[in-house]
Amino acid sequence: MAMKHLGDTIDIHGGGQDLIFPHHENELAQSESCTGKPFANYWAENGLVNLSGAKMSKSVGNFFFIEDIAAQVDPEHTRFYLLSTHYRSPIEFSLERLKEAGVAYQRLRTPLERANAWTAAAGPAPGGELGQAVADAERLFHEAMEDDFNSAAALGHLFDLARAVNRAMDDGAGAEGVQAARKLYQLGGILGLFWKAPAGEDWSAEVLEIAARRDQARKAKDWKASDELRDQLAALGVLVKDGPGGQELKKK
Repeated sequence: MAMKHLGDTIDIHGGGQDLIFPHHENELAQSESCTGKPFANYWAENGLVNLSGAKMSKSVGNFFFIEDIAAQVDPEHTRFYLLSTHYRSPIEFSLERLKEAGVAYQRLRTPLERANAWTAAAGPAPGGELGQAVADAERLFHEAMEDDFNSAAALGHLFDLARAVNRAMDDGAGAEGVQAARKLYQLGGILGLFWKAPAGEDWSAEVLEIAARRDQARKAKDWKASDELRDQLAALGVLVKDGPGGQELKKK
């Protein structure tokens, strides 16, 4: 079937490590005996998913449907958790670990949210120490992925960049911090992360009116009025975070 649809030689052959013998070895023997050509250029057998230390298996019944997991855990968190272990290594499944992964993943998203990276316009690359951090992270990320798809190491370099972006934005990096965050966003996209922009809030007319007046006060450098309006928003249960892209409203 594989040869019918993909030709005599396929590029990447996947499957679980428990299928190496006899299934993959039989495929190899049958196909190469028939064609005299390599059956696959790369074999990528993934580690097993375990549940309480035992192999997750349909035949045993200790498994979950992805629809059931997605109903309880953000799918982005699930993908992040699976990427946090090298694909050839075994991984332990539990809802508790997925929820812990969600906390770690939010640390990776925070600088993107601060910079509005989903909608930020492209600009000049940052220079200095931040520019070096961006260049190092990009180089090391690609080196990790070229080393047998080592997504776990690649994520480590993204966390290094996320910390550098947060520090830079805390220090008022402004546009350069935004561009560094855009690079973090782009690299994460290679792994299929960050596909969901932050959800918008349905603010009342009163909140929007106060926020608009505060924005005008800040542009006029009327810091006293700005602080007073911030307090009014806080009394309504709204937190205000100021960043390079302007003020951001969040519920307490």
